[in-house]
Amino acid sequence: MSDDIAPYTIRWKLTDTAANETVTLPLNPNEMSTPTFLREVQYFMGGGRAAGLDRGPSQPTSWTWSGVILTKAHYDLLLAWAQRGVYLRVEDHLGRMFGIIIESYEPIERLPTPAKPWRATYTMTCLLLEVL
Repeated sequence: MSDDIAPYTIRWKLTDTAANETVTLPLNPNEMSTPTFLREVQYFMGGGRAAGLDRGPSQPTSWTWSGVILTKAHYDLLLAWAQRGVYLRVEDHLGRMFGIIIESYEPIERLPTPAKPWRATYTMTCLLLEVL
C-alpha cells in the first residue's frame, strides 16, 4: 500500500526489541481501547482522622485495537508479528510507546471487490505491560 493515501499520517510501528526488528504498519488501526492500567486503590482513615490513599502497583491489562486490511501483504504482516509471541514495543500515531505481548489476532474476511480483493477487518488483543 502506498503512502499517497495519506502521506501526512504518522504510521504505527511495531518493534521486536530482542530481534532488533521494526515494521511500520501500512494502515493505522481505526479503533482502539484506552491504553490504561488497572490500579488497586485503598482509602483509609488515620488515627488523627487524616485520610489517605494507598495506591498499589499497576497491573497488566488487556488492550485492543482494530482496523481494516486491504492487501495480502498487510494480512501476512499482522499474522507474522502476532505469531511471534514475544514482548513488542508499539509506537502509535501520537508518538506514545507501549510494551505489549500480542494475545490474539482475529481477521474477519469481508466481501471482496475487484479493486480490493483482500478486504478484511481485524482485531488485535494484547497484554499491555507498560507505558514507555
